[in-house]
Amino acid sequence: MSSPNFPPYRSDRWKAVYEGAISEAQYSVRLDRIADARNAIFDRAEEILTHSSSEERRALSNALRTLRLLEDTEICKRRAA
Repeated sequence: MSSPNFPPYRSDRWKAVYEGAISEAQYSVRLDRIADARNAIFDRAEEILTHSSSEERRALSNALRTLRLLEDTEICKRRAA
């Protein structure tokens, strides 16, 4: 559910960028996609600081946690290679 103060396309943008990052199969661009997703999430979090539902705040938090785990995994893979 989007905030009435923000158009739906703005509240959904972070989700699309996030989903692209977690589904990226190409090893060489995954960290860039993770960074893009994190920036989109932070941008949205800043927009909704006072105008969001707790459900969206929880989704943003979960997405950031997942990106951190994925990023850590990719960094470990690169070090091992």
